[in-house]
Amino acid sequence: MLFRSVRFELTRESGALAPDEVVRSACQFCNSLCGIEVLKKGGRVIGIRGDAQDPVAQGGLCVKADMMPQLVYNPHRVKTPLKRARGRKGDPNSVFEPVSWDVALDGIARKLIEIRATTGPQGVANKTSGRLPRGTGSIIGRFFDLYGSPNATDVGPVCNDAGGNALAWTFGLGNFTNGYGTDGSTGKEDLGASKFFLFLGTNQAETHPVTFEYLLRARQASGAPLVVVDPRRTPTAAYADEYLAIRPHTDMALAYGMLAHIVERELYDKAFVQQWVLGFDELKAHIKAQGFSPDWAEQATTIPAQTIRSLAERFAAAKPAAIFCNAGVSHQMNAFHTYRALAFLSAITGNIGQPGGGCNFMHNTWPGELDLPPIAGETPKKAAPLPVGPDWFATSILESKPYTLRAIFMAGNPLVDSANSARVKEAYAQLEFLVYPGLFM
Repeated sequence: MLFRSVRFELTRESGALAPDEVVRSACQFCNSLCGIEVLKKGGRVIGIRGDAQDPVAQGGLCVKADMMPQLVYNPHRVKTPLKRARGRKGDPNSVFEPVSWDVALDGIARKLIEIRATTGPQGVANKTSGRLPRGTGSIIGRFFDLYGSPNATDVGPVCNDAGGNALAWTFGLGNFTNGYGTDGSTGKEDLGASKFFLFLGTNQAETHPVTFEYLLRARQASGAPLVVVDPRRTPTAAYADEYLAIRPHTDMALAYGMLAHIVERELYDKAFVQQWVLGFDELKAHIKAQGFSPDWAEQATTIPAQTIRSLAERFAAAKPAAIFCNAGVSHQMNAFHTYRALAFLSAITGNIGQPGGGCNFMHNTWPGELDLPPIAGETPKKAAPLPVGPDWFATSILESKPYTLRAIFMAGNPLVDSANSARVKEAYAQLEFLVYPGLFM
């Protein structure tokens, strides 16, 4: 008979489970970047625990922490290159055989040389995961610069490029404006000092539980209200002072309804607008020309106009007030313009550049750019890149628009992260050469 104790921790302080080395590190699974301690015994990772010295996480971690040692030592991990030996692409009964790294890398290099010599380097593309350095300062970016392909891409178009791009267009920097904990340059508490939290399309209780708990602890001291806007009643909404069930894809209408009321009643921060906000008169004219109002927004969002007016007044009066968004906004129609409208909302209420305020359009973080030496000589001239979007790889393979992709290096799973999975499956079945640098088959 098996017995499982539910009252006592019977392995506590076990010598067999005690680490002989503890390495401080940080988790890279999301943009919370929690401090962790890696527990090792005999050179092997035996556990992960939160770093109590982390001023935000305070030793807390989410469920992904327990997965890390499992990933490292999972028996199903692919540890050697595998080459297709039999079977068509997409056939689950295909047979892959292990080959040496020299054989694999030589075969890949020869194929890349062939493609470049016959149809051009633009026929090769890459899509990294959200956890790899990318762009001009990465090894991947450097390789594509030297090879001559313009198609070194990442998960941004299907993740949260909309939020980052909106921040860059509005404020000049594509990172969200505020942070957690004490600002090292000012010595002031940042997001924990907010007097009002407005969440749109972000379920942080499940997706960012560690930093969400940090905000909840701050609310216990400050009493700052939390308003959650989401079509679905999420676990985050359970902690809200007010939950607004909005019609999907209408967050921009809510933002413009609030903007219209704040502008009409002159609830905006006049001194801040005068000193810092460019284009305010144009924004007023746009709101008037389009007929934006809380009543108009009610028709789009199904949120009562009076509720929108009340939300706008409370947000404008709270100093500072913070807006949080994530994939729930990024994955809807007009995501970029929705983020822009929310940035306008923060700007005219004087919540930019203020501890506890700002636009926190949460998106992936990754290690900083590598300190690579400059390239000696000129790099090949690149063709125009493929248009941005999750479906263009398939379009290029199937329709040769604007040219044909012949080889792809793919992290992630395009069958589940792209629209029209049947079409994507057809495309990858026809793709000439696919390299998948994944952890598992």
